[in-house]
Amino acid sequence: SYFRFRVPYIEQAVKAGRYQEKENWQEIARLLEVRKGYEQELEELEFSRRKGRLEFIRFYRFSLPIPAILAVKKGCDKMKI
Repeated sequence: SYFRFRVPYIEQAVKAGRYQEKENWQEIARLLEVRKGYEQELEELEFSRRKGRLEFIRFYRFSLPIPAILAVKKGCDKMKI
């Protein structure tokens, strides 16, 4: 689905329970929960890692078309990502 709303408005609407009867908004709420889970895992990984444990993982940050962070194992073909 295509939404013409900014992310802060979408997060606020989901938190307030607006539009919860609409299927598209239910999916957005689910995706926000999934994103929160991944953000938490990345935070835990950052706090629990020891020096050298992540030496073969590269992190990439993208801002377009949407903000995202990817962790890619070294040696992966970047063209397949």
